[in-house]
Amino acid sequence: MGSGIVIGGNNTATVRVGSTGLSAINGFTVKGAMNQTTVITPEQSIYVNGRKVSGEGPASYQAYQAANPEAPTVYGPGWDPSVVSSSHKAATGNSKKKAENKPVVNVLELRNGSTVSGQVQFDSGYGKIVVYPGSQFLGKVVNGFVEKKLR
Repeated sequence: MGSGIVIGGNNTATVRVGSTGLSAINGFTVKGAMNQTTVITPEQSIYVNGRKVSGEGPASYQAYQAANPEAPTVYGPGWDPSVVSSSHKAATGNSKKKAENKPVVNVLELRNGSTVSGQVQFDSGYGKIVVYPGSQFLGKVVNGFVEKKLR
């Protein structure tokens, strides 16, 4: 599990940086330091350890990544996966608190290389789309959120 960039199928990329690493892919810059990882997006928003510290866009990198499927998955010093996954619910445009207070009624799971590129709208109750490795969601969610599984 050293530093580097891995390009996967379906136009996915994973960037791993160490404490002195610097990588660039598709307009994204990923820099590792002793206890933090910084991502600069093509729009010049800055995320440190998964949280936005500057610029426009979602409050978490996970939410940014959900809205921008070309954004690489990032691993590095200080990058906090629990912050990333819990704040991912903000990707739908709802606030994080609103998403956490709504009970999930519907679940759509994407597995085995599935790709959804259109809009998914949950009409019969709040929902979530669970995206497993090898699959991807490239669309928009209405009345729900996207959760990416790392394994």
